[in-house]
Amino acid sequence: NSEEQKRMVPRERITFEKETKGKNPNGSPRKSYDPIPGLSNVPAERRKAQPNIGDGLNAKEEFIDMKIVLWCRFHQKMMEAFRIAYNNQFYRIIDINRKYQDNSCLITCIKSDT
Repeated sequence: NSEEQKRMVPRERITFEKETKGKNPNGSPRKSYDPIPGLSNVPAERRKAQPNIGDGLNAKEEFIDMKIVLWCRFHQKMMEAFRIAYNNQFYRIIDINRKYQDNSCLITCIKSDT
C-alpha cells in the first residue's frame, strides 16, 4: 500500500488568485490578480483530462490542449471565480469536483490569456 501512498503525494504547486478591479491614474479600468491567503503554493498533481463525448472530434482535440485537470486537497475558500497560476501559465476554473471520501478535489480549468 505504500506504493499507492507515494503516488498520492502531489509534487507540483498551484496558487489560487482573485481578480481585483480598479482604475488606472488616467481613469481607464484596470484588473489585477492577488494570491488568496491560505491558497498559495498548494500541492497539486496534474491528471489526464477526459474528453467530453459529443463534442466535434476536431474541437475535442483542440480543447484538450487548452484544458487541464488538477488534483489537490479541497479547501472551503476555493471558488470557481478564482484563477489558478500553474507552471507559469494562468487557468480559468471551469469546475471544482469535490471528493468527500478523502477531502480532495479535481479542478478542471482552461488556459487563460490573462
